[in-house]
Amino acid sequence: MIVIEKSFQEWQPDTKKQIAKSTDNAIDDDCVIIDKENQQIVALQIKLSDKSADILKNVSRILRYDLKWKSEGNRINRLSGISSFNKVFGTLQPSKLRQRFGCKSAALNRDEPYLISQLYEIAVESFDKLKQHEPHRANDHNNLVKNKIHKDWLLGETPFSSGIINYSAALPYHRDSGNIKGSWSAMVCSRKNMAGGNLHLPEYDVSLGVPNNSLIWFNGQTLWHGVTPMRAIQKNAYRFTIVYYAKNGVCDCSSLLDEPVRAAKNAMHSVSPLTKK
Repeated sequence: MIVIEKSFQEWQPDTKKQIAKSTDNAIDDDCVIIDKENQQIVALQIKLSDKSADILKNVSRILRYDLKWKSEGNRINRLSGISSFNKVFGTLQPSKLRQRFGCKSAALNRDEPYLISQLYEIAVESFDKLKQHEPHRANDHNNLVKNKIHKDWLLGETPFSSGIINYSAALPYHRDSGNIKGSWSAMVCSRKNMAGGNLHLPEYDVSLGVPNNSLIWFNGQTLWHGVTPMRAIQKNAYRFTIVYYAKNGVCDCSSLLDEPVRAAKNAMHSVSPLTKK
């Protein structure tokens, strides 16, 4: 494994939807990025085991051929011309804007139980890899999440509440502000015949190549990160990333049994006096 020490530099995007620039020096090997000053791990890029790679290959087949990706609300990246899509799974946090007053499972959990079971298996190894390479960080993440979120809303036995599947998405620079402060995100990638799509961490000026069957751990809640543009080498090109995380909005949710009651109370209190009958 390559060990890379980098110094932190304050950084802010120039525009709200600034896209990372393409680069030729992205790191494709297993590596660990370490803060040069405090000697803390910033990010890990690790190859998945053969078992998880086989599961991920099956997941990719399902995503490509068995699921429908709606065009509504999605976009075509202006630099690559590639349509990008996403699907969420796991626990959805309450959202008054969406008239969702309590925690609930994503539609994908209901519609694709086999796919979800496969995603959960990958989540288990993702956390096991963090425990193997950085046990103290893994322990802190596990305790932080499991002390805040009821076990009914976690992805199996893992310290994640939710996940998102990104399909060829060159996401602009952002921070995952909705995640629990101090928690880390795990991202696995399945790709074929797709150039670009590196993960750039501008505060450390490092680009991770996000190769096929890779796992990346980093603090997406704290660190700015963005995805470089992609270019399809052949017509069958794709790049799937599956990101696992713990949402701060899930912390107040009750057990699976009690949450509908809490949601009903929240819904009642949210009704404007002008609309009450």
